[in-house]
Amino acid sequence: MASIKRHPIPASSYEPDRPLNDLGRDQLAHFKHVAERFPEKVRAKLPAPPSPEDGMASSQFIAAVTEILMERKGKQPKLVGKRSRKVADSGLALAAGAATPKAKSKARRPKP
Repeated sequence: MASIKRHPIPASSYEPDRPLNDLGRDQLAHFKHVAERFPEKVRAKLPAPPSPEDGMASSQFIAAVTEILMERKGKQPKLVGKRSRKVADSGLALAAGAATPKAKSKARRPKP
């Protein structure tokens, strides 16, 4: 298998204090809405909702809300596969149980 070469990412490209982009702003607004629906004693544990201009505080707020959501998440349901039909024992086939052939339908003639 061929390997894909990529250029190393310079350490100077990381800016922890940069403002959020549009996707980050929408995500922060969603998490603020979710946090408002928590009970009062759960909301007391959360940090204050930050402004979108503070990227680091926004990520810490999103992480705190995500942690609470994961704690409150219920037990995952167990997935059960479909039951397979039991194959009939090989033996004598009864005439009543045998498949009947379908009658052929007459083809319609086009009107002249």
